[in-house]
Amino acid sequence: GKLVMWNSQEEVWSSYDHIILNSRYSKSWYLHYIEPNGGLKSWKKHGLIPVTQILYPPVSPVKAPRDINSLVKTLSLDKHSFGIAMLGRFFPGRASKGHFKALDLVDQILRAVSPNQRNSLALYMVGNVPPQGAKYFADLSTAIKERSLPIQLFPNASVDVVRAVLHQSTLFWHLTGVDMVGYEDPASYEHFGIAIAEAMSARCLPVAMNRGGVVDIVNNRENGWLVNSALDIARVTTQAMELSQNALSRMQDSAQVRVRRFHTAEFLRNMESLVRRSSKSSNLRRFVKKNRKQITQANIHVLPPMA
Repeated sequence: GKLVMWNSQEEVWSSYDHIILNSRYSKSWYLHYIEPNGGLKSWKKHGLIPVTQILYPPVSPVKAPRDINSLVKTLSLDKHSFGIAMLGRFFPGRASKGHFKALDLVDQILRAVSPNQRNSLALYMVGNVPPQGAKYFADLSTAIKERSLPIQLFPNASVDVVRAVLHQSTLFWHLTGVDMVGYEDPASYEHFGIAIAEAMSARCLPVAMNRGGVVDIVNNRENGWLVNSALDIARVTTQAMELSQNALSRMQDSAQVRVRRFHTAEFLRNMESLVRRSSKSSNLRRFVKKNRKQITQANIHVLPPMA
């Protein structure tokens, strides 16, 4: 559809130094929809346009709970040696976490692996159940029981349960957008993916769709896997089950190193830099707006300082 900007917004647009976006994916849609309608009109009218800047959100490392050994036994997380975690709200519709698709994937994997590997596999689905997701969750629970799949549900889990599941799991499935392959719908993909970064901090290797903000976090085959279809998820998971513990440990080490770039200290450093740059440009921008006519006649355009 066409995005309509009202005239007063052009004035507001010219007062911005920076437009902050949380990933390259978000920036691409901003440049596609917003800037041509608001930013460029502001440029033509006022000679000013804000600089687009990516600022990744802060991610706090997920530490194991103090009583993890007790929790592992209580939650029966010790019955399977190859756990897969899924984290996200249980709800239908756009941006759904792909829980029902995961049932089919587990079934495919069980058919492809050896009996020993089959007994080692378990999928843990963790997330809140909002009011609009009650029927969705009930139907999901029924489907799991009817198909006798090795899947455990942890609805409305505590923080300690979430941490225990992530630290006990080998892989982290992130299926947002799995049913939207071939569609350009920005609302149906992950704009960044904090849960993925959190899982990586707990040495849980992500298997995620190669779309959206996820690609800013995961380096394919180095600290996780980026895939293009549901079939790829099953294939990659089967391959991961064949890896040696040493190979998995190297990837887990890499995952923990990778997510340091998203830690809170890094976020604060980058935000401070943005604030400094904006403060330096504020007087200049006021001068440009006040003297717009003379500057236009001189064919001068002003951008905020880049450093």
